[in-house]
Amino acid sequence: MVETKTISGEGTPLSKPAPASTHTFGAGHIAPHPAIRKDAVDVDSFLAEHQVYTREYLESVRPMHRNPNKASCGCWRGTLGTADSLTEFGLAKRMLFFCSVGTASGAAGAVVNHALAMLRNKPDNGWVHTSLANGECVRCHGGILSTLTQPPLPARLFQLGFQVVMFFQLLLVYALAPSVALAYDAYRAEEQVFNYSQAIRLIESGRFKSWKGSRAPGLAVAFYALPEGSLVRDTLLRMRADEACIHHLNIVLADLTPGSKASLQGQQQGNAGQAAHLLPCGCSPKWMLAQLFGVSFNTVFSLYSLEVQQRVLRTNHVVKAAMTQHAQAWLAGVDAVQLAFQLDFPPCVLMRRLLEHLQLGLAKERITRVLRQPETLPQLVAPEALRQLATAVLAAQAAAAAAAGSENCSRGSGSYAGGSTAPAGATADAAAAAAAGGGSAAEPSPEQLEQLLARLQRDVEACVLCDRVYSPASDAMRHSAGHEYEEKLNAALQAAGVAFWTEDQLRSKGYHKTPDARLQVPIAVQGRIVNWIDSKATFGDDKLHRQQTADQYERYVNRFGPGLVIYWHGYLADLNRDDNVLLMDRFPTAEEIAVAVAQQPIPEPGQGEVLVRMKLRPCNPADLFSVQGVYPGFKPDSLPAVPGLEGMGVVEKNGPGANKFKEGQRVTAAPFPSVVKGQGTWQQYLSVPEAALLPVPDNVSDEAAAQFFVNPVTAVGFYRVLGVPKGEWLLSNAASSTLGRMVIQLGKKWGVKTINLVRSSHHVEELKALGADEVIVTSEEDLVQRVKEITGGKGAYGALECVGGDITGKVVEATRDNGEVLIYGAMAAFDFTCPIPPLLFRGVKLHGFWLAPFLGSLTGDQRRKLLEEIMTLLGDGSISPYTGTHFPLDKASDAISETAKPRRGGKCFIEG
Repeated sequence: MVETKTISGEGTPLSKPAPASTHTFGAGHIAPHPAIRKDAVDVDSFLAEHQVYTREYLESVRPMHRNPNKASCGCWRGTLGTADSLTEFGLAKRMLFFCSVGTASGAAGAVVNHALAMLRNKPDNGWVHTSLANGECVRCHGGILSTLTQPPLPARLFQLGFQVVMFFQLLLVYALAPSVALAYDAYRAEEQVFNYSQAIRLIESGRFKSWKGSRAPGLAVAFYALPEGSLVRDTLLRMRADEACIHHLNIVLADLTPGSKASLQGQQQGNAGQAAHLLPCGCSPKWMLAQLFGVSFNTVFSLYSLEVQQRVLRTNHVVKAAMTQHAQAWLAGVDAVQLAFQLDFPPCVLMRRLLEHLQLGLAKERITRVLRQPETLPQLVAPEALRQLATAVLAAQAAAAAAAGSENCSRGSGSYAGGSTAPAGATADAAAAAAAGGGSAAEPSPEQLEQLLARLQRDVEACVLCDRVYSPASDAMRHSAGHEYEEKLNAALQAAGVAFWTEDQLRSKGYHKTPDARLQVPIAVQGRIVNWIDSKATFGDDKLHRQQTADQYERYVNRFGPGLVIYWHGYLADLNRDDNVLLMDRFPTAEEIAVAVAQQPIPEPGQGEVLVRMKLRPCNPADLFSVQGVYPGFKPDSLPAVPGLEGMGVVEKNGPGANKFKEGQRVTAAPFPSVVKGQGTWQQYLSVPEAALLPVPDNVSDEAAAQFFVNPVTAVGFYRVLGVPKGEWLLSNAASSTLGRMVIQLGKKWGVKTINLVRSSHHVEELKALGADEVIVTSEEDLVQRVKEITGGKGAYGALECVGGDITGKVVEATRDNGEVLIYGAMAAFDFTCPIPPLLFRGVKLHGFWLAPFLGSLTGDQRRKLLEEIMTLLGDGSISPYTGTHFPLDKASDAISETAKPRRGGKCFIEG
């Protein structure tokens, strides 16, 4: 059977017997470069099979790193010089030198991998074959170059001796440090790509006249199965593609263990952290730096990305100012990628500047779309703009051709490496057309328009592929890495048993600009209180940290108190100087975290103190605020701090001079004095000054006594501060809360009508049964309009607001002229929006209400009478606090989590 194949996209059919079987790479074995077609052409010769490249891939290969690590490649350039000023023979000698090194490297790698497989008695998983294939490929390159140059016998003997010496040297390096040897050979391949590219450019420019029209050697025709009439340039294109693939393979293998069963394709897709092989040739130095200094590759790459960004900021104005010159170079045929590397500027940023400068009628958002989807370029470019661009290209190429023909400028446009992507003869035709037209370029043909559009799209694709900092792909990688480390943080918090809200959960509550994790229970890390944790999948340098502090961290501290920022890839040590923001490069260990239940000795009551054994405590948001650094004046003396503002207990022991209470008597306090020092009620024993305690009457339940202080005192304080007359309307937000229910009950007792705001309709009937006059479901009704309807257009006499965000402004609008709004909480957000006219023209006043200043404004006698009044209200049932679920003290985190659930019903208590 005879099968016809098309070779290299040339369009020339070649009939050969179909191979009985083509070599395939099985799962877990080293896979070929993704740009190589999987079908292999059978060649009847002594040569090994060779993959078939597409024409697009052959033309797209470019040197990506002009200045490799000096310790490896710099020595070669120091002895041989650069390729810029060599003759055909000199450049061929240079390329032969690199082929000798590559042949020795492939042979040494195969021997070492074979030896390892024998010693381990395990399969080599394709490593031997890969090394042999690389060595065989480079050996054939040397044979082809020798055919072109015909070196004399002494030169061939020297080459053979050099290969023997290099073989034994590399054998030792492969045995001791295989990753270094592979990276070393990757540098060699990288430099060889540059050599071949330089040779191709010099052939195209006419400087290498003896090679320009020369036919490909017979060895090249056999090895690459070249069609009849192929030239030296076609051979060099394929040799360059081989070296690019060898570079790619060695970069990946350098990060693997020799003999390991790993697929390169799977490595690309499945391990974003091992991104070295996705980088253009500059990655090996980063990998070696990581190994040298004992840091992760991600840290080195993050530092590299930050440095690139800083360099772009410094040079952007320079590049932008010279865009006319750069655009002219591109019009003359210089690749955008090569131009970017010449300028040491990110390819995608340069491509964006070029697209703007070339006046293709693309707005900024369309250019962004083109960079994300280059295939959309033909549909977005205006035909007239493309025609004008083609005319400019013909004119620029004509000028370049004229300059190339001048003796005084023999290099012409060759000052930019990479050559032109225009078809052969296009420049000469453009020059002839320009001469025939009196110096003006001819009208572009449809074929030229199509070629120009294809070139433009190809350049966009190349820039996207080569840019590892500013391309859409790199943006996607950064976002992916960010999500990966957020999940890593969440998993670590769960493993540590720390209750928290995720960023998405916080946003569902109405928060904006939130950290990645908001802790439900504060923890202490390295002696510092942590209320939130933010994850950064980058390295923290000074500029980035200052910017993040201004944009994010200061807001988090103002909202939630002190927190922790994890720069997973490290940070500058002197950045860790903010008392409110702790910096780390990892998640804290179990030994560093102080949270949950801790064992402490039972305190002894001092003079005039009573030792109280706490029995029951409610779980309120304010309890956590007391140790989170949110409340001013509440600062723990030591860590770990203990939450809890209120509770009920029994007298365990009287200290010296204390005799007012009997042992076993139920007591509470308003407040417990030790709370402000971080010693709250969520512990079994407290020493309390006798004067601060209140006896609990028999007609007050344990649950009511445990809630005696925070909510009842606050509810009574609302009415006293606002002074709402009997029969007037009081607007109350978050009315389904414990405090909101007490506001309803007190309003019913004192004759004040209440308008109660809830987010869900399932609270309506329950609140009305409790005594609510009106209930508005804010998710279904217009708050301001309904309040106006209820109050006859006047608005509420006063209002209570504790949510924050947009609803605060609506509460203000629903308040009558000269009315007053008390803000006593921030359940959804620590900031709010409010229209100015109600405050400016209607005299509506905004005031904050906090329990501590309110109690501080009372005299001792007034305070005593207030607490007695509240205890009476609890005893006669005028205020009936929530009952609910009880949690043991060692399950306090469960009580916090349950409290955070919507529609839970009831109150959560901590007992024991």
